[in-house]
Amino acid sequence: MIKRRDFKKRIILKIMIIIEKYLNNKYTFQYNVLTNRTFIKAKKDKDFKLLDGYKINSIKRELNNNKYPCSQSDIKSLLESDYVPKFNPFVDYFEKLPKWNRKTDYIQQLIDTVKTTNQEDFAWAFKKWLVAMVACAIEDDITNQAILIFTGGQGIGKTTWMGKLVPDTLKDYFFSGTIQPNNKDNNLLLSERLLINLDELASFNKKQIELFKEMITKGIVSERRAYGHYTENYIRRASFVGSSNHNEILMDVTGNRRFLCFEAKTIELDHTLNMDLVYSQVMHILKEENFKYFFDLEDIARLEENNKMFKQSCEEEEWIEDLFDIVSNSDANILYYSASEIIEYIKKKKNFYQKISPIDIGKIMTSKGFERKKIKGSWKYIVRLKQ
Repeated sequence: MIKRRDFKKRIILKIMIIIEKYLNNKYTFQYNVLTNRTFIKAKKDKDFKLLDGYKINSIKRELNNNKYPCSQSDIKSLLESDYVPKFNPFVDYFEKLPKWNRKTDYIQQLIDTVKTTNQEDFAWAFKKWLVAMVACAIEDDITNQAILIFTGGQGIGKTTWMGKLVPDTLKDYFFSGTIQPNNKDNNLLLSERLLINLDELASFNKKQIELFKEMITKGIVSERRAYGHYTENYIRRASFVGSSNHNEILMDVTGNRRFLCFEAKTIELDHTLNMDLVYSQVMHILKEENFKYFFDLEDIARLEENNKMFKQSCEEEEWIEDLFDIVSNSDANILYYSASEIIEYIKKKKNFYQKISPIDIGKIMTSKGFERKKIKGSWKYIVRLKQ
């Protein structure tokens, strides 16, 4: 004899099977793995829409009116299960692009729409960054740790041009505005967007820059969503661009290798280049060419040389240049100073009594090429005092 509880379970199972068939005939569902939300489209409609609480209740009402007993919880459980196929908008777009014709250099055509003060390095760095952007979007183990930055006059279209890098199909995955690295919702944007544009980088203070540098190296974002029950790991997908009306935007004397800075002189805002064709070439490069889209040590030296014109003036750096000569251990009249001793000498000679960071002094000394030697267990810089 079938127990009442088992009989009830069988009835519920049959009802759910009938409900699935009903929904299959009327709707198409997909689960967006970037936003972790379910979307719905009636068979007669063209576009998907977010499945929100209002629509879930409407579906429940529709089913009940058609004599299918179910609760909101039943519908919600069904639509948050593997009944709904997963969908990755980035993979779907990039993998379905037409094959590149292997002749037209669409990437170079895009590069030519911007004229910078260092066009050779811009063309070199931008191509690397663009390929890395696509790799970061579709590959689980790739993170684009460089940010493309335009400086230049106000109103020349820096932000507009960067927005056009996002193909029409993926416009919903572009964010432009201010990012707070400690903000949960801002962190989640790293897993939900293709491109994040940061306005007016010159307004960032040193602490914000350091937090941002940490953010752009993240490969995984660990957060609990507003409607979630647990902290989960999300794969980083977004790449970064930024702009400023001022050139002096880099604060750190070292560690600027993640910033691809270029001063734009003119920008063609009305270019009609088909971004689908640009990205078809990018996909060819990514899949069929042995293209190095990351920056190695040699590349970093080239970037640092380019970035010199974008560094903010630093009093500590100027003081070191004024007071010390770069020498080797075999030179005459040399002294061995620790970072703290260098600070004390600077304060004495420059009548400066505010706090100076030994870490910052160490970075400057290293970046300037001052040699070090271990003296009685402590590392000291080899210097000669300027007269």
